[in-house]
Amino acid sequence: MNRFDQFWKQHISSKGQSFYSKNFMSLISIMFADEPSNRMTLAELLSHPWLNEDVATEEEVIEEMNNRRATIGGTTPDADVPSSDPNIFEKVMQAHRGEGDVTLENINVSELKAKPYKEGISKGNCFYSTSDP
Repeated sequence: MNRFDQFWKQHISSKGQSFYSKNFMSLISIMFADEPSNRMTLAELLSHPWLNEDVATEEEVIEEMNNRRATIGGTTPDADVPSSDPNIFEKVMQAHRGEGDVTLENINVSELKAKPYKEGISKGNCFYSTSDP
């Protein structure tokens, strides 16, 4: 068994057999080959089957993420969750930093509303944070 076989065996055991496609595993294995002469050129990489497979649309990705978020009891980024405490985000950060007597148990996390981390980042690259930029 070579190193890549061991690598994928370990990752598949934690994620499941169908989590990684054969094309994905092939691409990653080739990209990280020990011997440079065994690696693909950029042109070969760009023509690799994994990079040319059909992918989910932006709408499909958003729908899937919203479904996952709902499954774990979260809210969608666009949900209008009113906050009765305007300092809720600062309290969360204080709790994470261990400052004062604020703990996450004392904070009503249902008041947290996802907000864009940086305005002006394109719609497809929106990151969310509990702190102000």
